[in-house]
Order: sequence, then C-alpha cells, then structure tokens
Amino acid sequence: FLVINIIFSAASNCFTYLSYVLEENGVDKSHIGTVAAIKVLGEVIIMLLIPRIKQYLSLSGLQLLAGIFLSMELLLMQFAKTLPSLALVEMVGGLGNGIAFCTAGLYVRTMAPKGLEATAFSLWTMGTSLGGIILALICGQIVDRYGVLANYWFGFGLEITWVALFLLSFLFGKWVLKKKNVMPMLR
Repeated sequence: FLVINIIFSAASNCFTYLSYVLEENGVDKSHIGTVAAIKVLGEVIIMLLIPRIKQYLSLSGLQLLAGIFLSMELLLMQFAKTLPSLALVEMVGGLGNGIAFCTAGLYVRTMAPKGLEATAFSLWTMGTSLGGIILALICGQIVDRYGVLANYWFGFGLEITWVALFLLSFLFGKWVLKKKNVMPMLR
C-alpha cells in the first residue's frame, strides 16, 4: 500500500491545472474559486456521511471507493465543457478526496505491524509527497506538450492503475503471502 499509494496523488496534481481546463473550455478563469468550493462541498458532504457508509464498507472498501471516485473525476473531466458540468465533476473528485482524507491514515496504521504504526504513517505521507513532486514534474511536461486534457487522461490511467494494484495486493497477500483476508472490502 505504501508503494502503490505514491501514484494515488494523480488526481490532486490534475486539480492544479484546472484553470487551464476552464480557459480551454471558454469559461472565465475567475470561476476557479467556485469550482474549488464545489469540490470542497463534496468533501464535506462525504465526511459527514462516512459514519453511515462505514456501516457497510470496511476501510479497504472505502479506499477502493475513493479510488473509483477519483478515477471518475479524471475521466469525466474529458467531457465537461461548461461551468456547471466542471463543478459537478469536481464534486465527484471531492467525494473521493473526502473518503481518502477520512480513511487513508487509519488504513495505513491498521495495516502496519504492531509498534510501527507511526513509522508506517510517516512513510505513507512521505511517499505521497514524493509522488506528488514527481507527478508535478511529469504532469507539467504533459500539459506543455499535449495539452491539459492529456494530463487528465494520464491521471485517469494512474488512478485506474492504483485501483488495479490495490485489488491485486489482496490477491498477493492471499496467494503469495498465504494470509487470510485481513482487510475485507465489506463489513
């Protein structure tokens, strides 16, 4: 999880280039605050709903759900051409971010060996920060060469890769490490 989570920051990096998306679609860039506020609204709504959702999904299920929402955000950005549709797409991303904010740190601590919870959390935050720096360099090059929407396609590919690797990590644990499913998806 610590290794594959480096690529999880793809959606956050793509949000950095939202002003370019607005400009490319002919939307006044001064609306970026409105779109960002809608994204935060999605984060707050899902954070308020997390206690209810946790009745049905485990931490693993919530992490997978966050990856799915963030993947949807990056995919749907290709088709959002108006301010309302861009705001709606960002709200979907906000749902994913909200779930990740609420659960990722606890998920890392839960999986860490006894006594190494703080170290695992530090490694996770360091890994996502390092991933963010590397992705910012790559994403900037993609935007310069191919345009801003190509960057969102790249981010979508990374998020789908994250979802696939996340699911494969359970199979790896079960078949290679011979561990029973210690982090089920459902309650």
